[in-house]
Amino acid sequence: IEIALDDLRSGNDVYDAELRRRLETKRYPMCTLDLAQVSSNSTPRFSLGGAISFHGTTREISGTVEVEHTSAGRLVVTGDKVLDIRDFAIPPPGILMLKIYPEVEVRMFVEAVPELDASRR
Repeated sequence: IEIALDDLRSGNDVYDAELRRRLETKRYPMCTLDLAQVSSNSTPRFSLGGAISFHGTTREISGTVEVEHTSAGRLVVTGDKVLDIRDFAIPPPGILMLKIYPEVEVRMFVEAVPELDASRR
């Protein structure tokens, strides 16, 4: 999975500009997740493991996702993970007198829909 870092938004334009500056999105425009293992915990939960490459640093990562398969064939995968940006050599941003914590909650929402074959269009 590749994520364009310029597309990340918190809802606060000042914070977003500072974060993009600290992430050096011009130099490191992408975050890459390489999935290496999947195991079933209990339906519909799965444990995932792999590596995340971010800001020129690669770290092992693991977490849990929930998978929903609808009757229409749609597949939805959701999950969240807290990452510490200091693990990727990024100092926590500071805005004026505000303290910004280095832990960032990343939420994932992936939706896949079946592609219609040419004969069904």
